[in-house]
Amino acid sequence: MDRIVIARGKQKEMLLEFILHNGRSQVAAAKVLCVPRRSLRNWLNEERTLPEDIFKKIVRGYPLSAKFSEHIYGVLDANWGKVKGGKNCYAVLQKKYGKDEFTRRQKAGGASSIKLRLEQIVKMLPSPDDERVLELLGALIGDGWIGISGGRKQVCFCGNLHQKAYANHLQKLMLQAFRVNGYLKFRKKFTVFYIIINSGPIFDFFRKNFDFPVGSKTKFNTELLPSDFDNAIPVIRGIFDTDGGIYFDNAAGYARPYPTVDITSHNPELLDWLSRTLTKKGFKVISLKYSIRLKTYGQVERWFNEVMPSNKVHVQKWNRWKSQYMGP
Repeated sequence: MDRIVIARGKQKEMLLEFILHNGRSQVAAAKVLCVPRRSLRNWLNEERTLPEDIFKKIVRGYPLSAKFSEHIYGVLDANWGKVKGGKNCYAVLQKKYGKDEFTRRQKAGGASSIKLRLEQIVKMLPSPDDERVLELLGALIGDGWIGISGGRKQVCFCGNLHQKAYANHLQKLMLQAFRVNGYLKFRKKFTVFYIIINSGPIFDFFRKNFDFPVGSKTKFNTELLPSDFDNAIPVIRGIFDTDGGIYFDNAAGYARPYPTVDITSHNPELLDWLSRTLTKKGFKVISLKYSIRLKTYGQVERWFNEVMPSNKVHVQKWNRWKSQYMGP
């Protein structure tokens, strides 16, 4: 059985993505590949080279793994031995193919794998009305952007550093909807997290289907957003999770802190769309210059029951207030 040699670190990266795609468990991933867990662990630790048929099986089960083809330096004969010999692998391959041919194969493999990866991503793009897509759209509207950096098309989400659970939720949505696991980065100095997806097809997806603006979001085409509340719920959820919140007014005369849901935006068209969509459903919306609000226990309770926010920070604040002032 021939074995492939992948650039250091890339074999582990590929297998981690495959494991994440198959239930986040080495045991589950090993069952999919029909191999012992110990073998998977050895490949994951890059203690052994990967059999070529296993690589093909990984790509069939998770087509986006094809992108790692660009990091394959060559193939070792079956009788070369199972244990990876570090630098000896590259020496063997260069001796087998010759240095110039070895370099040419690296470049050619990279170009063809990039083309294959893009084709696979385009084929697997979800429907624009997929609930996960719409929630991601809401999160982009609230605290995200799409742009071009260093010639690469990017889709980015941003949030508070202390909302790691929500960052993980966004990553999970991206993986489920687009089969791409965005790069999560924490910047403690600015107390924020970033999720960065370098993907032309996903960038083009949001541009084509939602006319999502590149860079500044002060203007947004709300005509492409759902007008019916039930269909708009995922978008509203994403906006609230990122650009909204709940606070409690302790003004004099109140028997208890007064609950208020608030969504802030400098986009008047977006606030108008939110106000119209919620009002049609019977919510009593208070419209301000840069925000909309819902007040009273009944309104806020209905909001959490129907919109069902995904950001645990908001949900926990509301549940603590209810537990303290409304009883079990």
